[in-house]
Amino acid sequence: MLVVYNKGITLERINEIINPFASTWHNNDSTNCYAYALGIDLSKEEIYPLSNLNPGTFSGHFLGNPFSTRDLLTYIDEDLHCLGLKSKEVDYDYKLEKGEWKIAVMKTSDFNYGICDYHFLRQVSPNNWMQKNGFYAPPTALDSRGKKIINPVDSVIETGGLFSATKYDYIKTFCLIKK
Repeated sequence: MLVVYNKGITLERINEIINPFASTWHNNDSTNCYAYALGIDLSKEEIYPLSNLNPGTFSGHFLGNPFSTRDLLTYIDEDLHCLGLKSKEVDYDYKLEKGEWKIAVMKTSDFNYGICDYHFLRQVSPNNWMQKNGFYAPPTALDSRGKKIINPVDSVIETGGLFSATKYDYIKTFCLIKK
């Protein structure tokens, strides 16, 4: 049994907590877009000391910066396996079946002061893409321009950069289901 947090929370316990279908999100301040996409709604006390929740967190990898798209996708795949989630690559308009949800993976294409960033969107029902913009922000169905997210390819999702905003580019979509 792998313990991933000092508090003793296990990957098996995190798998039990995973619920992307919950109607409310409780821990806005301690979760980011990755946790939201996976349906991991944990408090600061439960998540400490892994408060960044980057891809690679659950498989024991550190996603440095800058990072490659290859590393990002590899760490996501390994995390999903460690969390007991089945995944398959699908088109963003794939029709969900019972118990499935989709996550869209995005990444900045250019480096803003040597830093790149990732972002995730989640869909649990038709025409209902959602995102959580970093820590503290609540989930929303709106893109950076205030328009409803119809699909991850055509939506404008931007970083809230310190000096300038940078657009995230769509990479791919995965369909997930708990094993």
